[in-house]
Amino acid sequence: MKVKKREVKEFLFKTFWSIANHAFFTCLVLFLIAFFFGFWLFNKSNIIAKTESFEGMQEAFLLKHKVYKDVLDNWQEDEQKYEQANYKEYINPFLKEELTE
Repeated sequence: MKVKKREVKEFLFKTFWSIANHAFFTCLVLFLIAFFFGFWLFNKSNIIAKTESFEGMQEAFLLKHKVYKDVLDNWQEDEQKYEQANYKEYINPFLKEELTE
């Protein structure tokens, strides 16, 4: 069975022409397909999340105080730098009056 280029070209042309003639219905069908695929995917992921057991979450949570203190110190330093930057006054390069002073 030999496939002829001309027949394939005519078939694709007729198919795309038909789709273009019915653009509203084509968009509607594509939207519905996407909607139902999203609905199916959401339900599938929701069911998987409900059925999996979280065995690792039952272990006791241990807080490393040294790491916590280091993170807190870094956070406070960043906050101080941020507050200091708020009080700096920068010149406005678009006003000639301020540049001459």
